[in-house]
Amino acid sequence: MKEAMLFFAAFVTGALVMMLEILGFRMFAPYFGYSIYVSGMLIGIVLMALSIGAYLGGFLADRKPEPRPLIEILLITDLYLFAIAYFYDRILQWLGSLAAIPGSFWASIILFAPPMLLLGVVSPYLIKLAASAQNIGMTVGKVTAVGTVGSIAGTFAVTFWLIPALGTHTTLYLSAVILLVLVLAMTFTKNKWYGLALVLLLLFNPKPVQSEENILFQEESAYNLVKVVEGPDKRYLKLNHRDVWQSVQDKTDLQSGYYYDLLNIAPLLANGKDMLILGFAGGVSAMQFRHLFNANVDGVEIDPIVVEAAHRYFGVPRDDPQLRIFVDDARPFLQKSVKRYDVIEIDLYQGGEYVPFYVLTKEFFALVRSHLKPDGVAVMNLYSHPTALPKADMLSAVGSTMAAVFPSVYLLTAGENHLLFAFAQSTDQTQIANALARHQPEHATLVDNAKRMSPFMPRGRVFTDDDAPVEQFTYNNQKLRLR
Repeated sequence: MKEAMLFFAAFVTGALVMMLEILGFRMFAPYFGYSIYVSGMLIGIVLMALSIGAYLGGFLADRKPEPRPLIEILLITDLYLFAIAYFYDRILQWLGSLAAIPGSFWASIILFAPPMLLLGVVSPYLIKLAASAQNIGMTVGKVTAVGTVGSIAGTFAVTFWLIPALGTHTTLYLSAVILLVLVLAMTFTKNKWYGLALVLLLLFNPKPVQSEENILFQEESAYNLVKVVEGPDKRYLKLNHRDVWQSVQDKTDLQSGYYYDLLNIAPLLANGKDMLILGFAGGVSAMQFRHLFNANVDGVEIDPIVVEAAHRYFGVPRDDPQLRIFVDDARPFLQKSVKRYDVIEIDLYQGGEYVPFYVLTKEFFALVRSHLKPDGVAVMNLYSHPTALPKADMLSAVGSTMAAVFPSVYLLTAGENHLLFAFAQSTDQTQIANALARHQPEHATLVDNAKRMSPFMPRGRVFTDDDAPVEQFTYNNQKLRLR
């Protein structure tokens, strides 16, 4: 086999390793969420499989230093990839009832360990086929370099082009097709595999995988798997995780019937109408703020596909002069902005129960406070299981972190959702009662709920940019929820 073909094989297999790894993160997100636990588990299993494959590849290459075994290994790998493309959603649904760590472990073992092990065999085999006693050092360097360049190309292609343009399902299938092309190129003088190739290509189903029924909209962006799901009387926006929603809208009532409605307490406590929403999602809070208080609303949402879904399916107008939507990350937006607000709402879940750590730290809340007017109020939605252990209680940690920045923090609990109200100035319960009294009887239901607020007593660790084990705390919550 010609040296150029061997280096082409190194390039392709190097690209496929990174393409499959990045695809794995997207495939796992709807079932196990985004966290360092999931990404670390997948990366660890992939590296383990590649190392075992490399060892076996060296052993096999010494025993059978000829192209045919390598081609057969690549063909088996390709058949496995096609099988993954057809069945991964069913496997992940089966494993989806597990918590993030065991779920991502078994998903990595079943879906990615076998093909990665086989791809790990390739590099030592290529070196054996291409090298001679006189140039083995140069051959190792070339194969390694070409494989690394392939990995770089695969990383950039799948991240910036393939997944945003084609989605996970089609990109995974395309990965299998790329490997099939390599197998055919390596056997172009022998056409026995062409019939199989045609069958595999004709079996392709371009329809994206849907993990539930009644989906009005499903699209993958650079950040999320975005779904709009129709229920009997409500409509839901879901990001990544199939069992958790980011927005819910009642089809006949402005009120959603969930904790979102209680976020409207914040405008009652702040004497003003300039509001900022960090985590715009489907725009349910924005529309409530607009209709209940005629507020001027700025919304920040990192994902442009989510913004489009809000316009198309949740009644968010495109031309409201009192509603501006910024496509940006919450913390960088605050760092660039100079505007100050009466109310800042923080609801930044990225799918499932996970919140990016950098929006739960002392430094972040200091940035939030700097954008509040003197009488302003920040309100944050936080999920925390009521029986969480003291050393891993998300509510205690985040509330204590906010209390390290804001002079007064109050808590209102709505099931497993907790709303933390942080005041720019020191505020006691008498002042809160007086502020609420101004809104009777117009907002009587909100006022009655607001009376359940109580001062938050700091008792947990304070998260900082340098020390914020958010994933550990979240995983504790997840295990309790799944019991």
